[in-house]
Amino acid sequence: MKHAIYVPDARPAGMVVRVAAAAWPLSFGERSLPVPDECDPIGCCVVDGQLVPIQGFRADQTYAELRREEYPPITDYLDGIVKGDQAQVERYIARCRAVKNK
Repeated sequence: MKHAIYVPDARPAGMVVRVAAAAWPLSFGERSLPVPDECDPIGCCVVDGQLVPIQGFRADQTYAELRREEYPPITDYLDGIVKGDQAQVERYIARCRAVKNK
């Protein structure tokens, strides 16, 4: 049996960050979930004690790359600034905040 090491406060929540042979030692904020040896928990989240695949996960992507894809393009913000469209700027900021609050 191996252990999926996950972080409940990660984005996405409960994302498995590594696999270990033992349930400890853990870094601050990490939790452990025992998984069968044939299971590959990378690319999953822990939800209610169960591994759930992350939609659109690619093993070659880093956490930062996954997160970056969720944000709206910066050109939306700049376009609003250039046009003097405050509503567009506020929409962009609201979309960024929605990603941060996930």
